[in-house]
Amino acid sequence: MTKKLPNFLSISRIVLTPLFIWLILTPTLEKRLLGGMVFIIAGLSDYWDGKLARQWKAKSRFGQFLDPLADKIFVLGTFAVLPFLVPEIPWWFVVVIGIRDLSVTALRSWAEVQSTSIPTSYSAKVKTTIQFVYLGWVLVWLICTHIPSISSISKYLLTQWPMLLLMWITLLSTVITGLQYAQYALNPSPSQESSL
Repeated sequence: MTKKLPNFLSISRIVLTPLFIWLILTPTLEKRLLGGMVFIIAGLSDYWDGKLARQWKAKSRFGQFLDPLADKIFVLGTFAVLPFLVPEIPWWFVVVIGIRDLSVTALRSWAEVQSTSIPTSYSAKVKTTIQFVYLGWVLVWLICTHIPSISSISKYLLTQWPMLLLMWITLLSTVITGLQYAQYALNPSPSQESSL
């Protein structure tokens, strides 16, 4: 039973996605605070599913496929609604992230059909962490907009260089890891696999 827990945590992230999106789309402080709690739970589940799988020696091909898939569903679902919530976030930014993540998912699915698997790279794990940090930053801004005493501060955090810098870091990490997977798909040598 315990060996199934890592996969259960990954599935929980998928289940939490529509709830999280509904909460952040509801323009009230209470709902967005609840959204923040769901976001933290999703982030913790992403950390613990991999950690427990390693500790309990519960790694499986299904789990290696499911974990990044759950990340992509949660991240893409959230990114898809950001421009509606924050007009300053450009659509092209969301489209690039979507194309990269959908392409990698298609690549992984193709590998499974071929009875092989594509390991998640360390850089891809860093990329996912960066994406979660960026989404968390935007979520904090959304919550701050409901608190008049700090709304001006929240606007600064969104429009000035910290948010812009984080957006570009997110974009670069997304593109770079996408190119790494594309290179592996074209030439799946053992040396490349060890670097993933």
